[in-house]
Amino acid sequence: MSSYIDPIFEMGSSMNVLGILLMDKIHDTWGFGSTYIPAILGMVLPRVKTWFGYPDMYVENWLSQDYLGLDHYGVGFSIIGEAYLNFGIYIAPFAMLVMGYLLGSLLYFDAKSSLKNLFRIFVIVTSTSTFTGYARGSLTYHARMWFWGTLLICLVVILLTLVASRYKGNSTHPLDGDMKILG
Repeated sequence: MSSYIDPIFEMGSSMNVLGILLMDKIHDTWGFGSTYIPAILGMVLPRVKTWFGYPDMYVENWLSQDYLGLDHYGVGFSIIGEAYLNFGIYIAPFAMLVMGYLLGSLLYFDAKSSLKNLFRIFVIVTSTSTFTGYARGSLTYHARMWFWGTLLICLVVILLTLVASRYKGNSTHPLDGDMKILG
């Protein structure tokens, strides 16, 4: 096949996960928010979600190894399959709209104002790098990667800027002016 046709078939193969979930009615065994909530709870440390009764696992590993019994490879997962697993067939499209809006707000690049703001460019570039693979995976891994690769570094930079501004006697807040993250 050609390099123009291959991506179309690749995108289509990620829908296999949704087909498995729909045909086997796996959604009935999962509750609402059953992968999104643990992903957010486990962003810092994976074991934190176990304190709230959620298992420490990736949903794609559960589907491939535990449910389908595959030993040497997996079927992966998809952002659409995860939305279906969390919210069912009727609410999943709205969840995808909310997720798209949140990611779009985070990754929005305005050439006029963003080029002057290196902090904003850092957030956009690292977040884009992190969430690109989310289309073919689950939120658990990508949320943790985003926390350690973007959010934590931003918090350290803000903290150091606050400390430095207090030390110099400067009263500017790090999120004013050139340090704005969103917007």
